[in-house]
Amino acid sequence: MRFDDLHQSRFRTYPHDHAKTVDNNHGRIEMCHAWTIAAPNLIRCLRGAENWSHLRTVVNVHAARRLGPEVAVEGRYFISSCAHLDAKHLLHAVRTRWTIENSLPWVVDIAFREDESRLRNDHSAHNVAIVRRIALSLLKQDASARAGVQNRRLRAGWDQNDLLRIISPLFA
Repeated sequence: MRFDDLHQSRFRTYPHDHAKTVDNNHGRIEMCHAWTIAAPNLIRCLRGAENWSHLRTVVNVHAARRLGPEVAVEGRYFISSCAHLDAKHLLHAVRTRWTIENSLPWVVDIAFREDESRLRNDHSAHNVAIVRRIALSLLKQDASARAGVQNRRLRAGWDQNDLLRIISPLFA
């Protein structure tokens, strides 16, 4: 079973469901499509399907993001134990997963490599975690550049004027 077959047949090959969302925020437009296939006879034919006894639905998510002239397109596949074709529900679940990945602990780990920290003595780990969160807050308030937190942090490390501009709210 391939979603390519479904697309090439103009969505007549398999029973499926489709959902679409369009978001326009933070200066970018994002359009997501989700197709779900929950036909048991097709699911059984998937390579390795016997390893997932509760596999009921296969999901294809296609996302396109436009930020200015640049367009980024990506496709992802998911498997689910949901036994229905509700693409809207499954698309929401997938997008919620992305929201969780962009939450505070994930951002702190990626931007500051917190999980790699070897601080163990007394209260040092806790104290440095507080400083990291203050730095993250300051970096998120910086609207001068359209860059991720990690890139903003690196710029502040390379350019003293940039660093002073970012930390200036602490002294206002």
